[in-house]
Amino acid sequence: MDYNFSQIDIAGIDIKELNRAIKAEKLTNEASKSVKDMRRKMKMRAYGVKNRQRKREEYQALEMERTSLEKELGELLLEVDELKEQKNSYIYQHYGRYDDDEIVDICF
Repeated sequence: MDYNFSQIDIAGIDIKELNRAIKAEKLTNEASKSVKDMRRKMKMRAYGVKNRQRKREEYQALEMERTSLEKELGELLLEVDELKEQKNSYIYQHYGRYDDDEIVDICF
């Protein structure tokens, strides 16, 4: 490659500008194809990096949400246990028994 294009320049410019620069440099068809292939590779590489970063951020956000939901679930389960205890205490005070099977029949 004996032309004056860096990989960063190639990936960063518009295709029309690249075509003009190729004409200005008077590159052969083979050299032109090589420059365009290099541009495509650089753009695909940049897209891959960006996509992997996006997936990493999305995964981290989902992990944080999962942790938050697990914490909320634990708190709700504790609340359910407390409400069951309150229900059983109420039934024992008012009906004088504490048998779970009978409690369900009475409450529902």
